[in-house]
Amino acid sequence: MGLFSRKKKVKVDFAAVDSPDKAGALVARGALARVFLVPPQRGGFEGPMNSVYVTPEAAEEKMRCDAEVDELERRGQVSKYACDLEYDENGPSRVARSITVQGKSQDDAVVYSRTVSVW
Repeated sequence: MGLFSRKKKVKVDFAAVDSPDKAGALVARGALARVFLVPPQRGGFEGPMNSVYVTPEAAEEKMRCDAEVDELERRGQVSKYACDLEYDENGPSRVARSITVQGKSQDDAVVYSRTVSVW
């Protein structure tokens, strides 16, 4: 079993999640998870500017990506980390459409890039 419990699936129109309160209610129901864009071990801080709401499955996938970048860093292949978000361009949703995690070398060459689809 993963870090996030596997409750029964909740059907949600993520485009309608347009406030932190709505997102928080869905986190409480298990339909969303709050994750850090930059993990604390990389200097990320707790707070809304470093947080994003995603499905539990996407949260687990983001954690796997972060672990893969960490491993590349231990091997000396990666020295920089970036995380980019894509949101729904047709509305005010607080739930990201996708997250792209990148690991870059000292000279900014992309060594690792993976996009996690959220919805």
